[in-house]
Amino acid sequence: MDEKTLRDYVARGNARGRIIEPYTTTTEVLSGLGLLRDGQLTNAADVLFCRSQGVRLKQGVLESHSRTNIRDLQQESGTVFDLVHKADLYILNNTRRRIVSKGPGPRDKIPKIPREAVREALLNACCHMDWAQRDFVVIDICYDSVEILSAGWFIDGQEDRKSTRLNSSHGSAS
Repeated sequence: MDEKTLRDYVARGNARGRIIEPYTTTTEVLSGLGLLRDGQLTNAADVLFCRSQGVRLKQGVLESHSRTNIRDLQQESGTVFDLVHKADLYILNNTRRRIVSKGPGPRDKIPKIPREAVREALLNACCHMDWAQRDFVVIDICYDSVEILSAGWFIDGQEDRKSTRLNSSHGSAS
């Protein structure tokens, strides 16, 4: 159990008015959030607040959509919050940005894909993940898009692997 992650989560929830009770003890907070059953952590608590033992995120920069030439490949583990943060930074650092100069001050670097869209796609991939299968989220960065794949499910009748493609040329999702 990563107590710092739990404390940060409660602080963010308090600041936004979504969690009313302040942080007291780990047991009390987890109980209040419904993340303890018979004194044991639920699967949700495990995924959110315990560092994963295996690889849960694979991310790479690819030469093309054919996946034959890989320029960079990284594998990560951690809590869901860690994985989303690491993936967000990886995408930001490996996609194009527009440089805007507004006078003599520092220049603004504006990502081609809005960070809000990236975070939403990452959170969706994690939310729809089947964490019991010990699978992972995959991020493929190509010259014109970022594809985020989750082995989880979406709704009955959909294919097994959920995918979101963010196009850097238009800043749109498909």
